[in-house]
Amino acid sequence: LTPARLQDRCAYEERMNFLEYQKLAIRTLPPATEPGGRLETLALGFTGEPAEYMCAKGRKGRIKEMGDCFWYLASIMYRYNNFKGIKPVLRVKSRLPWTVNLLIATGLAGDIIKKHTGHLHAINVQRLADYVYTAKVCMERICKTEGIDLAEVWNGNIAKLRKRYPNGFTVEASINRVE
Repeated sequence: LTPARLQDRCAYEERMNFLEYQKLAIRTLPPATEPGGRLETLALGFTGEPAEYMCAKGRKGRIKEMGDCFWYLASIMYRYNNFKGIKPVLRVKSRLPWTVNLLIATGLAGDIIKKHTGHLHAINVQRLADYVYTAKVCMERICKTEGIDLAEVWNGNIAKLRKRYPNGFTVEASINRVE
């Protein structure tokens, strides 16, 4: 990239919104029929990454883990067409910190997916949308509270994904990660 193109690219990336981030992030989402793209795998990542965020050391580590949280969120939303036509309800317990609300929302979303994939219940898409939306709000609030810019999270995550999976997700690239 020339300096001018790099500057244009950086200016664009600073203005990135969630849907633009999602479009770039899902480039590494495997098909739903492959292990990494299965709904149950996405649910495990969606519930596990917030815990990794809370255990991360330093600002850089938290930004990286929050990027992973957003990747799973974007992927689940993509699988459900961004819950088009559904008006999600924010399900936050106001007396609890945003991090605890995030764990609750992702855990309950994961439980809905578990019942669907493991117990063969019909999926309650409205309730799933509620918890996914709640998780998104919590993640945004956590970033704001910690002084972390969402563009920094999303750009960092996309840069990591481009480096790790230049041609899209593969099991081999996942096992032999380039950091």
